[in-house]
Amino acid sequence: MQAWEIREPQTLKIGDDGPATVRTVSVSIVGGQVDVVTHGDAAGATLEVHELRGRPLQVTWDGNTLKVTHLKVEGENIWETLKRLGSSAAQDRARISIAVPEGVTAKLNTVSAQVLASGLTRPAKINTVSGGITLDHITDAVDVNTVSGTIELHGLVGSLKANGVSGNITVHRSRIDPVKLNTVSGDITLDLLSAKTSISSTAVSGDVLVRVPDADGFDVQLSSLSGAAIVDGQRIGNPGTRGGGRLSEGNPTLRIKASSVSGDVVVMRAQAVEQ
Repeated sequence: MQAWEIREPQTLKIGDDGPATVRTVSVSIVGGQVDVVTHGDAAGATLEVHELRGRPLQVTWDGNTLKVTHLKVEGENIWETLKRLGSSAAQDRARISIAVPEGVTAKLNTVSAQVLASGLTRPAKINTVSGGITLDHITDAVDVNTVSGTIELHGLVGSLKANGVSGNITVHRSRIDPVKLNTVSGDITLDLLSAKTSISSTAVSGDVLVRVPDADGFDVQLSSLSGAAIVDGQRIGNPGTRGGGRLSEGNPTLRIKASSVSGDVVVMRAQAVEQ
């Protein structure tokens, strides 16, 4: 086990001097920015600390996992730790970037720090209270959770589970299956490149918009208590009543179940988008 205590900006090379490979990167910080990007090397990682305030960063490397932390989470769930801390550790701030092999599993946790991850081919799990999350070209399972931060996802291939409270969830040009999205007051926008998927989406007061290519067969279930439920420009249900219903056609490769209490729920397939 190697360990470092970082008190000022610097660069660390991890795993370059031996046969071990960085397989997992785990980050737990309060404020600032975390960037995780991939490089062409097969084994090592590079940690760059650009800015540091408050307590020192603790860094460990055990031959498998690279861990960078401002948060002590031993003995309790990381999500509960993040919510409990809130602004109580606001003086702790780190702006870091980590270059890793593409086959690394990422576990990233922040209170208010922004998170960016790109190019990973293994699962990524991100938790934050108020920090924004941006993921680009992740080709495995993605699990993201935030309270008030926004979630922006681009070019995903794999499965997706995303939960938010007041932040919007937006997915751009992705091939993901299955998809499970939940939010309270944030809007959900889902733009997919493949119609072979199963989508479950719920919101309380936010709007839900799903754009998918046309499919040979589909099964769409929509509901909204006081908003509109619309498929390809046609409203399902009667105005002034609970909106929603179910449309099915052929052998469904596309399955959508979306609901909102007071927001609109809209599904647009490729032909309707082009028109």
